[in-house]
This record gives sequence, structure tokens and C-alpha cells, in this order.
Amino acid sequence: MKYIFTLYSFFFLTTIYAHDIPVAHFDISQKAKIINVSVEIDQFAFEQAYTENGKVKCTQQEDIQYQMADYWRSHFRLKINGTIVNLEFKNIGTVSHHYKIELGGELKNEKIKQIGIQNTCLLAELPDQSNVITAYINDKKRGFRMTKDRQTIRMDY
Repeated sequence: MKYIFTLYSFFFLTTIYAHDIPVAHFDISQKAKIINVSVEIDQFAFEQAYTENGKVKCTQQEDIQYQMADYWRSHFRLKINGTIVNLEFKNIGTVSHHYKIELGGELKNEKIKQIGIQNTCLLAELPDQSNVITAYINDKKRGFRMTKDRQTIRMDY
């Protein structure tokens, strides 16, 4: 009986305190002179961010993709060796309730000495939003968490 009570208490307490923490994952990698950014972001939250309260301002699919791209250009900036990388959409898909977005850009040279990131994606829209950055550069893996209090990071290699 004690075992059943303990088990029941455990499940009851974990469900009371369980809550969703909004997190977007950003994976950055390099292959030769190409930088790739793969983003997994909550579909509903992202739609709220790039539209007006969930209402799309346009009806054409190309316009919707332009709206999404415009949001990224204004909320995610990547600098490599002091130069801003022009990131272009490669692919947008859905996985479960998340968008899987692939971005890419060309580098001036292959050797990365420094990366700077400014990331404000969903930080204004969701009070507890965290953006987790994982960079796979120069055979090194580095990870960072970005929040309202930390919107820029710099990594030296």
C-alpha cells in the first residue's frame, strides 16, 4: 500500500509542477565555404510572431514565405569574422508541432576565427522563451542559451 501511495504521489506532484518551457533550437555548422543554420521552433509561437496576432496579412504562399524570411532577417543575425552573413531560406518543413527551418549562407573564406550572434526570435512574444544555440565549427561543439537578458553572444575559435 505504501508503494502505491508513493507512486501515486510522485505522478501527482510531477503533473502539478509540469509546465512547458518555450525553447527554440538553433544548430550552426560549416562545410567548406557554406554556413548552415538549422532551426526547430514552435509552430504556433512562430506564426504568432511573424503575423499580426495569428492573422496572415497575405494569401499567396510566396508572400507568406517572404513574411517568414523577413522575420528572420530582423531577429537573427550571424557575423563570421566580423562580417554579416546573408542567410537565405533553403527549406521550411514541419515536424510534429514545430517548424524545421534550414538557412544557409556563403562565407568569404573557410577559416572561422569568430562568430557573433544576435538572436531575438520569440523573445518579445513569449515571456519565458529560450533560444538554444549549438555551434559545430572547427571540430568543436559549443552551446549557449539566449534569453531576454542575453540576446548577443560572441565565440572565438
